[in-house]
Amino acid sequence: VAGRQRRAGVRLLEQAIELAGGRSESPMESKTRVLVRLAGYPAPECQLKVIGASGQVYYLDIAWERWKVGTEFDGRQHAESPKQYAWDQRRREDTALPGWFLVTAVSNDIYVAPAGLLDRLDSAVAAAGGRPPARRIEWKALPAYWLAQVVGGLIAGGVIYWIGSGQPGWSATGNMAANGFG
Repeated sequence: VAGRQRRAGVRLLEQAIELAGGRSESPMESKTRVLVRLAGYPAPECQLKVIGASGQVYYLDIAWERWKVGTEFDGRQHAESPKQYAWDQRRREDTALPGWFLVTAVSNDIYVAPAGLLDRLDSAVAAAGGRPPARRIEWKALPAYWLAQVVGGLIAGGVIYWIGSGQPGWSATGNMAANGFG
């Protein structure tokens, strides 16, 4: 390929495919992961298995094992459900004892003030003895981010449809995009 001029859009497609990778369990986890990648962080592990001090197994949304730093995206239900809120607090305490730093992200961190989330993540990495990346978001990478979101959504929707279509009585109408929170 050296010496050959690449076709327009190939680099953008490669970036989109790289950003779409991961085992995120929600669109907001994906957006959090893409944000930290665009900010210069290395690719995090998605759904990393962590064992708390109590022996309880947890799966962190995105994490860097080398620093023992994880980011959890908490949607509105995490604050509105007392049971969920209490479980989140116990998880944070239980994972802190073996030395993990957890940074919580909420929708405001993604859509309104991403610099605040990145500052908290930088602080956690530094506290863990790591060196945060130089803050750089190349806005020209945004089309790749948008494309990654569309490609990821289409793939996820196709997988959900494929899984659901094999179940007796299942139909796409009324089931797709129903998360139980209204």
